[in-house]
Amino acid sequence: MIYPNVFIRAVDLAGGFGILIVFGILPSFIMVKMAKGGGWLIKTAAAVMVVSFSILMFCEIAQETGLFRKMQTKEYWQIKYHVKKEVVPN
Repeated sequence: MIYPNVFIRAVDLAGGFGILIVFGILPSFIMVKMAKGGGWLIKTAAAVMVVSFSILMFCEIAQETGLFRKMQTKEYWQIKYHVKKEVVPN
């Protein structure tokens, strides 16, 4: 196999972007749309949410493209294959 961790890498990419979009950016834009007739507090909260989740999206993109160095270099989710050695009695 050329690259055995390709599935895990794809899930890592899709998970990071998907979670930020579905649970961060989309609700923020929905809040902006609903706040058009509301008060200034809701509009301010919606703008803060949009800006903060956009910054998080930028950080995710920068981390995945290598612009940010990861604090830890070891990935704990990598699969390690262990083969049991048979013990032959003497």
